[in-house]
Amino acid sequence: MLKINPFYLLISFYLIVNLIFALIGFNNNNVEIELSLFYLKSNSFIIAYFFQLFSCSFIMISYLIFKNYNKSKRIDLIGRKGAFLLFSLQFCFLLYNAHYETNIAGGSIKASNMILNTFFVLLPADLFYIIFSPYLKSNKWFVLNTFLYVISNTLRGWMGAILLAFFVFLCRKERIEVTIKSLLNYSTFIAIVFFMLPYLFLLKWAMRSSDSVLSVLEVVNKDSYLDLLGEGLYYVFNRFQHNYHVALIWENSESLVSAYQAGRILPYWGEGVIQTIFIKLLSFGEIKTLGQAMVSSLFYSQGAWNSNPGLSGWLIVTQEYFIFYIFYVFIVLFFGFYISKKFYDNKIFMILSVFSIFYLFHGWIGSYVTMITYLLFFAMIKRIRF
Repeated sequence: MLKINPFYLLISFYLIVNLIFALIGFNNNNVEIELSLFYLKSNSFIIAYFFQLFSCSFIMISYLIFKNYNKSKRIDLIGRKGAFLLFSLQFCFLLYNAHYETNIAGGSIKASNMILNTFFVLLPADLFYIIFSPYLKSNKWFVLNTFLYVISNTLRGWMGAILLAFFVFLCRKERIEVTIKSLLNYSTFIAIVFFMLPYLFLLKWAMRSSDSVLSVLEVVNKDSYLDLLGEGLYYVFNRFQHNYHVALIWENSESLVSAYQAGRILPYWGEGVIQTIFIKLLSFGEIKTLGQAMVSSLFYSQGAWNSNPGLSGWLIVTQEYFIFYIFYVFIVLFFGFYISKKFYDNKIFMILSVFSIFYLFHGWIGSYVTMITYLLFFAMIKRIRF
């Protein structure tokens, strides 16, 4: 029986997609980045790809070091009460977002209820689904929680939740077992998502612009399904790449470097839940992350959304201090993988490995650091004896 590691599958897919887009950019200098057209030099795309390969080496080396580190503990599966608690937290988060119309992708509305806002910041339902659902004892409860996670994110315009949930499922299994039955199951899932792509593509923008769901059906029925399918496929593959973004940073680094050195961009080590709490308590005000700074300085937008600088984008922005940045990334990866092997088991190790690509490689350092922070917190709580 052939067994495929989800981490190897994901990192290979990312590198292949980014290589394809690097070659497209090399041959066609006019590229679309975040719905804006830019003319970039051909060699910028190749330079950007080498930066990406260098960034991937951080993750791969750390993964290989801890892959065979056999100190994993046996983790008890979560029973019905725990599964119901996770479901309830996700459901309350869905109602909270629907009522206050907050946490919409690209939206700027902030909830007026600070108590509830603080509650869901400290108890992040989406993150808890990612790290706890692989341990749900009941397959039925796993399906229910996964369904709610996808629906909750879809209503907020985050269509990538389908992919994340799929890889959470693979991490729950710890590996992909290639059999005739599994190939049929995976092929069926991919086929369903493929044929629904025009609807999912339009639904994402409908949710972000507060349009009705019925408008999606009207557009699909009015326009060519095949044209919408082609647009949807290009958009999906485009979301896997940030080669264009890195090339853009490479050619327009002066403004970002100046802003970073002047303290107008949040340092890479300042992203994460603990860091955010301290920034709020010390009243430093709102400091833009690198992704937010790209939006205002490179895309000339005042919208409340993030671009994808990637790990490689930070290599350019940190300039001669990149060695400290590399050291920090190694610390984050080593610390996370060590915690997963010391206090948890291979499921969490696989979760951290996969999300080192989804989060860290994309440049969402804060999300990855927050994940590690909560894993450490729950490991400490479990060891306390009253």
